[in-house]
Amino acid sequence: LAVQERHAAPEADRVNTTMYVGWALGMLDHPDAEGVIRGVIAARTRLLGAAQQDTLIAKAGLAAILLDNGKQKE
Repeated sequence: LAVQERHAAPEADRVNTTMYVGWALGMLDHPDAEGVIRGVIAARTRLLGAAQQDTLIAKAGLAAILLDNGKQKE
């Protein structure tokens, strides 16, 4: 991600990389995973639209993190 930022990679590419970071954090039960994925959802919604496939995949990732953390009501 730092390399992408340094070389002015397109925002969509940086958001995709951030999604992978969020998934990895989620697999490690890291407390920052939820916030990272929520940021990805916000960026993808802005860039691609709420119903676009990549946005929906990020939402599914957030759902998995929330379920793993006992936040079923969210």
